[in-house]
Amino acid sequence: RTEADLELGHDFGEGTDNAISLSWRARREWGSVAATYLHAGPGYHGYYTDMDFLSAGMTVYPLYPFRLDANYRDEKRNLDLDTSRFSAPRARYYELGLGYSSFLSVRYRSNRYADRLPHPIYDRSDNSVLIQAGYPGPRLGVLGQFEAGTQTDDIQGYAYPFRRYALISSFSPSPAQSYGATLEFEQRRGLLSQPSTDRFSGSIRAALTLPGGTRALIHFYGSKTLTGFEQMYTYLDMALEHRFPFGHLAAIHVRQSTFSPSSVAQDLSFVAEYSVPLSLPLKFSTRSRTIRGQFMNSENGSPVSDAILMLDGAAVLTDPSGEFLFPDVQPGPHYLQFDQAGIGLEYVTVPSLPLELNVETESIELNISLVRSAAVEGAVMPIPPADSEGHTQMRSDAGENPDLNDLLIELTSGPRQQRQRTDSRGHFHFKGLPPGQWHLRVLGADHLDGYRIEPDTATFILQPGDHYESNFKAIPRQRQIKIIDQGRILTDSTVLDAPPVRSSPPEIPRAESAAALYLENSSIYTVLIDSYPSKAEAERDASRFGEALGLPTRVRPVMVTATETRYQALLGSFSTEADADAIASLLRSASP
Repeated sequence: RTEADLELGHDFGEGTDNAISLSWRARREWGSVAATYLHAGPGYHGYYTDMDFLSAGMTVYPLYPFRLDANYRDEKRNLDLDTSRFSAPRARYYELGLGYSSFLSVRYRSNRYADRLPHPIYDRSDNSVLIQAGYPGPRLGVLGQFEAGTQTDDIQGYAYPFRRYALISSFSPSPAQSYGATLEFEQRRGLLSQPSTDRFSGSIRAALTLPGGTRALIHFYGSKTLTGFEQMYTYLDMALEHRFPFGHLAAIHVRQSTFSPSSVAQDLSFVAEYSVPLSLPLKFSTRSRTIRGQFMNSENGSPVSDAILMLDGAAVLTDPSGEFLFPDVQPGPHYLQFDQAGIGLEYVTVPSLPLELNVETESIELNISLVRSAAVEGAVMPIPPADSEGHTQMRSDAGENPDLNDLLIELTSGPRQQRQRTDSRGHFHFKGLPPGQWHLRVLGADHLDGYRIEPDTATFILQPGDHYESNFKAIPRQRQIKIIDQGRILTDSTVLDAPPVRSSPPEIPRAESAAALYLENSSIYTVLIDSYPSKAEAERDASRFGEALGLPTRVRPVMVTATETRYQALLGSFSTEADADAIASLLRSASP
C-alpha cells in the first residue's frame, strides 16, 4: 500500500513566496517507510512560514519479530538569516535501532541544536545509546533501561559523559487496583571541571478503588545525590476520596516534601474538602485567562522546541524549554491542536491532540508528552471444516468461504475508541495509536451464518513504536441432526452451516455494536449502545433501551475530530465488566 500527498501554496496577499508540502508513505510485507518534506519561504504568509523541514523513517522486518528502525529529522527556521530575530535555529536528529518485538531494543540517538547566525548563541549536541528490555504483560509489566552518552557544548568548549540506569514496573491485578515502582541511578559530570555527580532516585505509587465509591491514592518519590555536593529530596502525596450516591464528594489530601540542605526542614500541607454540585444560574466574569504548558519527549525527557501549537485561530511556538503560552483566552470551550507535519507523522501526543479545553474561572496548565505512535493490524481468516478423518476440506454445502467484508472491528483503551470495517479480504489496520493497554474485538459478525469468530477479543499493551498483529478465525459451526425411523434413532450426522439459535425477548431492541465500557472518572462499567451524530438521536435510543430493560441511561459527547462531536448512548451502571458484557451480549443477540 502506497500513499502520497502534495500541497502547493502561493501568497496572493502581501507575501511574495510560495510553499510546498510533500509526504509519501508505503507499506509492504517487509516493513514500512515514510517521508515528509515541507518548505515555506520567509515571505509566505500562510499556515507555515519561514521554515524548511525534512523527516524520514523506516521500519524493516528482516525476520519477524526482529525489526530494524531508522529515523531522521532536519528542521531550519529563519531561512534568510535575519539577525534582528536573534537566532536562526537548526535541529537535526537521527536514530538507528534494532528490536525484538516489544521485549528488547537497542537504539543509538543523536541530537544537535545549532544557531546558524554569524555569531551563534548556542551549538550543543547529545549522543547516546539506549538499551531497553522488558515484559509488557496485560497485568504485570517490567521494563529495564540503560542509557550512556555524551553531552557537548561547542561554544563553551566542554563535553561530559552521562549514564542512566532505570527499572520500571507496573502491576494491575484488577481494574480497581494499580501499583507501580521505579528505580533510577544517574551519573553525569558537571560543567567544565566539576567532579562527577551520582544521583539515586525511586518512586512508589498505588491506586485502589473500594466498593461504594471510595478511592485511595498514594505516591512517594525520593532522590539523593551520593557524591559531590550532597542533596536529598523526598515527596509524599496521599489522598482519600469518597463519592456519595447523590453526587457529593468528600476528600482528604496530605502532601509533604523535604529538601536538604535547607533552612526549612519540611513542607507539609493538608487539605480537607467537601464538594456539593450546584446548578445555579451564575454568570462568571468575562475576564480572560491563560493556557500554558510544556511539550516534552517522553522517551528521553528532552523538551520539544519550535513545535507549532494552535488554539482556535491562534498559533504559538514552543521555546527551547518546550514551554508555550496562549494569553488572553476567553472563557468557554477551545480546541488545542498541534502541527503534525512539523513533529513527524510517526509520533502522537499524550494526551491526544486535538484536545477540547473548557476555560472557566481559572487558567489551565498542561503537560504534553510526545511518543512514537503504534499500529495494530490483522485479519479475520476463514478456517475450512474437517472431514471424518480430521483432514481439512472446503464446505460442501456452500461451496465458498464466508463473506468477511464489512465486519466491524472495535479498538478501545479507556475512553478512547476507534472502529473500522474490514476490507474485501477481511483485513483491518489501525495506526497512529498512543501507547497503553488496548482491547480489540470483532462486532457485527451475526451475518456470518454457520460461522463463529474465535477468539472474538484480544487484549494487549502497546509500547512506543510497536506494530502489533492480531488475527481472528472464522470457524464453521456444527449442529447434530438425529435421523429417526419408526421411533428409533438410526444415525447422528454432523451438518455445517446451522445458523445460531437465539432466544431473546422480542420486546428488547437489538444493538449490533453494543459493548461493555469502563468509565475511568466514575470507576464503573456501563454498556455503550452506539454513537450518533446528534444528541437527540442518542437520547431517543437511550430512552428506548432503558425502558425495555429497566436500567438508567445517560448521553455523553465525545470529540472525534477538532470539528466533529458524536454522542454516545450509555446504558446502566455495573460494578464488574462481566455484568456489563452480559447485557451487551443480550442486546447484540436480540431479535431484529
